Amino acid sequence: MDELIGKVAIITGSSRGIGAGIAKLFASEGAKVIVSSRDASNYQPILNQIKSKKGEAYCIECDVSKEDDVKMLMEQTIKKYGTVDILVNNAGVFEQASVEEMKTETWKKVLHTDLDGVFFCTKYVTNYMKKNKTGGRIINISSVAGLFGFGGSAAYCAAKFAVVGFTKATAIDLCKYGITVNAICPGLIETDMTKGFTNDKKTMEAFMQPLLVKRAGLPEDIAKGALYLASEGTSYVTGTTLVIDGGWTGHL
Repeated sequence: MDELIGKVAIITGSSRGIGAGIAKLFASEGAKVIVSSRDASNYQPILNQIKSKKGEAYCIECDVSKEDDVKMLMEQTIKKYGTVDILVNNAGVFEQASVEEMKTETWKKVLHTDLDGVFFCTKYVTNYMKKNKTGGRIINISSVAGLFGFGGSAAYCAAKFAVVGFTKATAIDLCKYGITVNAICPGLIETDMTKGFTNDKKTMEAFMQPLLVKRAGLPEDIAKGALYLASEGTSYVTGTTLVIDGGWTGHL
């Protein structure tokens, strides 16, 4: 389809899981993809997959919880491609603990990556997107845990709720530059981060009960939503939240 031909897209946390799914789809649609992860040793498989399909990708190591790393990510992207058109704030971590047992270090780890990282990347990419005549697209990966509370997930829920609010506020701030800002709230998606849930039979049986689509989601399901929000045809879509959860929230 070549929906993104010629566009430069940064996808954080894209060496695996949802981020990798988005990187592969964007590359197949003609985008020049920046695959970013805090661990450079994880890059090669996704890079090989993209290049085997004749796509273009370049890897940059970045821990989004560190402001200087994010500055470098943007600078290296501009040095490589001269511009940036799309940012997908996908990098995230999940730690499970009840609030009374949660260590302060755990709280800070989740908030630094899942929320501060979204702020840093948005702040610094905006400096370059403002120069584009066509504006830009910023897509923040939140979660259904950014819409509803889950036990044992106070830090994660706090961060993901905040990402939804951040999305709405920054959409207002950046609309004057032609930059749209939207969020995606995935349900349970089969990734390395969710193996603790998807590999547990009782948990999955309970999860499937209210689902309208009787399966866990795949990274490709989220990637297709991200492609929609990144496309030229969505210039009238901003400050909104796209829920992709197999209908899990439809009954709530």
